[in-house]
Amino acid sequence: MYIKKRASRTWLQQELIEKSRNQIDVISELGICRRTLSKWLKYYSLSQPRSEWVKKRQITMSKKPNPLKGVPRSSHTKKLISEANRGMNHGMWKGGRIQEGNKMIVWVPGHPHARTKGYVYEHRLIMEKHIGRYLNPLEVVHHIDRNPLNNNLDNLILFGNQAEHMHWHKLHRLAPKGCQDAL
Repeated sequence: MYIKKRASRTWLQQELIEKSRNQIDVISELGICRRTLSKWLKYYSLSQPRSEWVKKRQITMSKKPNPLKGVPRSSHTKKLISEANRGMNHGMWKGGRIQEGNKMIVWVPGHPHARTKGYVYEHRLIMEKHIGRYLNPLEVVHHIDRNPLNNNLDNLILFGNQAEHMHWHKLHRLAPKGCQDAL
């Protein structure tokens, strides 16, 4: 295979345009990559005529106008559309369990202590299931290994309030996470 330093403008024009050879054949003959050939075509201001299948593909792939684009909608209609695309109906739905910071939250819209968008901390849900009732908002669920992503029941302790939680830390000589220099 003979590698040319740079194919001349006339040779490229003759091969690609007049003889209608495809670029893959020219690339393999010259021993260059597709990018190099496109740089040469740009350098010589040459463009190969597009084949019919490329033209058809461009026509079918062209963006079709949206008949509803720009149509004014009432606030009631907007609200209905918004509600129809929530939760499992949304295109980006991934099961309702996501990581927020260093904790997992789960989508449970009917929960009495859910946030405005319906999410509850996963460790609180696991503890509620274990004890068979909803947790009081003042109750604290502690992770024994201090890894908030480890929500195994064996790793969780329930405290009645934050004071009991801090007392447990004092007895076990563990500062709350983020307060390592406190003790």
